[in-house]
Amino acid sequence: MSAPPDPRRRTSTQRVTTWRDGVATEHDDLLIGEEPAQISVAGPDGQQIEVAVTMRTPGNEEELAVGFLVSESLIVP
Repeated sequence: MSAPPDPRRRTSTQRVTTWRDGVATEHDDLLIGEEPAQISVAGPDGQQIEVAVTMRTPGNEEELAVGFLVSESLIVP
């Protein structure tokens, strides 16, 4: 199982402008961070083969990779 993600990597507070009924209001909003994750497997000769790159919220990388590989029928659980 993956190590818990650092909460500081998952969110950030940003100043945003919201428009409602023609009126602009500025306020702080909490944004979720995303990062790319490269999923690779070992080929028959042991050489690493890149299968996919996907965007994800940091954390649970191993579970994401296994779920992706199972859903694409690249491995059988």
